[in-house]
Amino acid sequence: MEPGLNDQARARAIVIHGAEYVAQHYVDDVGYIGRSFGCPALPLAVNQKIIDLIKGGTCLYIHTTDKNYPSLTTICD
Repeated sequence: MEPGLNDQARARAIVIHGAEYVAQHYVDDVGYIGRSFGCPALPLAVNQKIIDLIKGGTCLYIHTTDKNYPSLTTICD
């Protein structure tokens, strides 16, 4: 977790959940996968299986190539 950037997951009630907007039909209609406002969202067809698999504890690596996303060196300086 990056202090000041994404260290409020518990306070914001960030959870992994299924979402209809994580599907090819949504991308075909809208042009992109929908926004979850912080929660990692999964396709409805597989969400429960994945949640059951990781519910005892897991680590997520979430990556972006967005140049506007602050780097760790910026946050930790």
